[in-house]
Amino acid sequence: YEKMFDIDQEAKNKTVILTFHGVMLKAKVYLNQAFLGEYISGYLPFSIDVSGIVKAKDNRLVVIVDSHEDNTIPPFGGVIDYLTFGGIYREVEIEVKPNIYLERVLVNADQSGKLLIHHHLAGNRSLSYEISHKLLFKDEVIKEFTSGEIIVDNPHLWSLETPHLYTLLSTLKTTSGTDLVITKFGFRSIRFDKSGFYLNDKRIKLVG
Repeated sequence: YEKMFDIDQEAKNKTVILTFHGVMLKAKVYLNQAFLGEYISGYLPFSIDVSGIVKAKDNRLVVIVDSHEDNTIPPFGGVIDYLTFGGIYREVEIEVKPNIYLERVLVNADQSGKLLIHHHLAGNRSLSYEISHKLLFKDEVIKEFTSGEIIVDNPHLWSLETPHLYTLLSTLKTTSGTDLVITKFGFRSIRFDKSGFYLNDKRIKLVG
């Protein structure tokens, strides 16, 4: 695969991430004649920091894909009875981030309304930054806060009958720009015990 592309001038002196959302199975990636490594994808995405290699104009991206089955890499190894597709089968994108950014945001919300947020940073962690959150339900802002733990009174619970979802907007502000991560989640509690599986203290019979 070969692709020529340009990027916005605003990406200068910022973090530039190249993300492949699905390649079956292995990929050797080259950008502007620089070898960026070999990656295993399959059903999973992978990202590469191309800061300092990407340029404003006439970038040349080359990807060599190996679609042979590999018994050491799922889904192969005799666990499936069909042939998989090959090649780059999902989107490829360029993201421009500040020099410190939110790599991912993890949310844990239980039926009592307790909301825990864990954020993972990437980039130059020596830079100063601020993180703030907005919690939305049906596009309406419920709360705005900066802490990693809050209580939501009487949350609309996620269940099989009413799969209510909330939206968390996490914004990182730094001198090199802002970064936004959007997370969809539901308030629910799950547990297993000797009598079975429980969702929000209601026993659910699992089939399958």
